[in-house]
Amino acid sequence: MKIYLSEFFVKKINFGMKILIIITIINGCQKDIINDLPNNIEHPEFTRLNSIKDDLGYKIAKNLALSMHSVEIRDFIKINSIKKFDGDYNFLIELLKNNPIKMTLKNGREIKVTFGDVLTGNLSNPVARIGSNNEFLDSLAKYFPLVQIAIPALLNKNANNWDTNETIPLVAFVPSEIKNNIIPAFDTKGNYHELSALDEPENLVVVISENERIMALEKHFGSAYGRSVEYPMVDGCPLTQDPYYENEQYFYYFRSDAYNELNQCTGGERIGGGSGNGQGNIVCDRDRKSGKDRLYRMIFNSMSDFKDVNEWFDGGQDIEVTIFFGQANGAISKITKAFSGRDRDFKKCGLFKCEPEWFDLGDVEVVTWDKDIYGNAMLYSWVEKDGGNVITVNNSFSSTYENDDGTKSTYSFSVKNTIQDKDDRLYESIVEYCDNTDDYGYTYNTGKIRFQVRQFN
Repeated sequence: MKIYLSEFFVKKINFGMKILIIITIINGCQKDIINDLPNNIEHPEFTRLNSIKDDLGYKIAKNLALSMHSVEIRDFIKINSIKKFDGDYNFLIELLKNNPIKMTLKNGREIKVTFGDVLTGNLSNPVARIGSNNEFLDSLAKYFPLVQIAIPALLNKNANNWDTNETIPLVAFVPSEIKNNIIPAFDTKGNYHELSALDEPENLVVVISENERIMALEKHFGSAYGRSVEYPMVDGCPLTQDPYYENEQYFYYFRSDAYNELNQCTGGERIGGGSGNGQGNIVCDRDRKSGKDRLYRMIFNSMSDFKDVNEWFDGGQDIEVTIFFGQANGAISKITKAFSGRDRDFKKCGLFKCEPEWFDLGDVEVVTWDKDIYGNAMLYSWVEKDGGNVITVNNSFSSTYENDDGTKSTYSFSVKNTIQDKDDRLYESIVEYCDNTDDYGYTYNTGKIRFQVRQFN
């Protein structure tokens, strides 16, 4: 009897039931596009998520890859990348997620969507886009505000010469922790690929990563400069200038612009101390001049040092230096300067090999060094920015101050520099008051780079 009923069901299943099954399968596939988390990828290197950023980044990479069959999507990425809003071939997803796109599906049907729809993965099912897209994009805005789409400038391959009609790149994602030097990537069928983090790929690649030249500062409500405003805070200092962009949660600033204002806000506490005996006054270059110290130029010590920080998927070089100086009253102050350049700005290549090249820092002003206030030493701490999660680097230095009675007191300062875990440390050097500031200035060596500080009259 059971066999008879089963045969009867197979023979009599109606057309409507078939359609319902097909729709269920399609909806399930669409759901997989959104919810296929990285820990479901059958590759042991990526079975553990490092952070919620990785979760979101993997989803974006796979969903975008599944839509790269559409030339309209490829054109959208190219057009917005070559605008180079920050100097590299990239754009922030947050700024363009609501932009409309008319795209062609694999079955030939044209639909109107937003770029956010593409990244979420809900394309052929308008009903599914309602709510689920907003939830995904809201999470993206909250937890990964600086996520970007970038096109690395490879050898003879970049966004400008990308033929979008002929070339369909892989879409890669740079995880918070790169394991076994592998960068995961996907193709238009959702197939998984592995790219070397060390060797430049042969073909053009679209990369999901974190922007290095923009900072996203969380909004706070309070009083700044006597007015009640929402304002961002960095190390206890408010930024009052207009941001490049803002949403409900963050202010977006170019790092270089933000530091210009933040460097005017100083403060801190002395940690530790000591004393020493004074010696006679010494006449130094800075005693003869009244101009500010200026950062003149920097150079990598070797091509090996340059390659250590020059990942093909990171775009140009983004250098930051934080200068710490103790004050005679015991406070610790710091200022940060940011510099950006293309890879070719840091090296000079001949027919057979490349050598490091001096990179012009533009004689950017640092501080007017009053040794009665700042003592005889400052600490310069360098990094190449790559983003990631916030970490703290501890350092220390000592500075000597002249007392009214002719003696000298030496204080030791412990300082903390907030960087990100994917940043490449270029390490530190002590700059002393009596170092040469004429011509190119004294050349300091951190072990990774050399840099020069000079002074005008």
